[in-house]
Amino acid sequence: MKKNFLIIFILCSAEIFADISTNIFNGYFYNELNNNVKREALGGTYKLLNSNNYEIWMDDINNYSYKGYSIENIVTDKFNKELRYYEEYGTYTLKKIEQLSYIEFKNKAEKVLFSDLGILQYSGILFLFDKNTLIFECVDNDFFDNDRMFVLPIKAITSSSFLEEGNTSYDGKNFMSFANFTIRPWVEGAFASGINEWISVSVENDFSNHIKYELTGFLISNGYVDYTKPHLYRYNNRVKEIQINNKLNNINFSIELKDTSDLQYIELPKSIKGGNPEINFIIKSIYRGDKWDDTCINLIIPVCHQLKN
Repeated sequence: MKKNFLIIFILCSAEIFADISTNIFNGYFYNELNNNVKREALGGTYKLLNSNNYEIWMDDINNYSYKGYSIENIVTDKFNKELRYYEEYGTYTLKKIEQLSYIEFKNKAEKVLFSDLGILQYSGILFLFDKNTLIFECVDNDFFDNDRMFVLPIKAITSSSFLEEGNTSYDGKNFMSFANFTIRPWVEGAFASGINEWISVSVENDFSNHIKYELTGFLISNGYVDYTKPHLYRYNNRVKEIQINNKLNNINFSIELKDTSDLQYIELPKSIKGGNPEINFIIKSIYRGDKWDDTCINLIIPVCHQLKN
């Protein structure tokens, strides 16, 4: 997954990302992963406002470290040692390279915590990637009370096949481990285009606490996503028609995905309450890649809505 390629660069208007404007994303910044120990998370906020203005707020940052620097070395005038918070203001630009989405941050001092990140966003859910490493996530946004969507954890992943290249397995297991997350797609490993190959996701939605949740659908990011090599999206196949089923709850339907890496919401025909359901995703047709005959899904994310008592 290689060599000379042409990058298509497009600056995007705000209309393309219409639902990102004026959003407040309360989530977590992640420290750098060291020695395969689970990454620590610090609470913080990204505000993506009208007129392409943004604000960052990070709480309790004394121990925040990423790629060998501490936050107080980034913008000293925005770092309050006594109150232990960090804030940053500036403007942002949304752009496309190939079919991948990026967000660029700037301020007058030209000193920002992160300047150019990969972005996956749907409604109140937001993931930001430094190259291919998750550095910020908002998966439970209480600013969206009218349509409060939550990400549910995945218990297990199985598939009919997956591609192996050297020591790298494209088996979809990265869908399960957001706290140590480096983005890597599921790539089927069958001969030819992978029609009728499948990946199965076991969703953890059976909780003992007093708040009840139900699995209502999935967010899917299509194709091969590598924010350092955006041409790989175009080089590989993407899923066009996908069949989704769960026998226990009599769910079986097909839907056509868009040819984009941006998150797409797929609503189940009926919600599933508890039971840790196993949902199957079956490739039925593809958008053909320019170079390789491997079909890829970047991410499958189970989502739910809170049930009011």
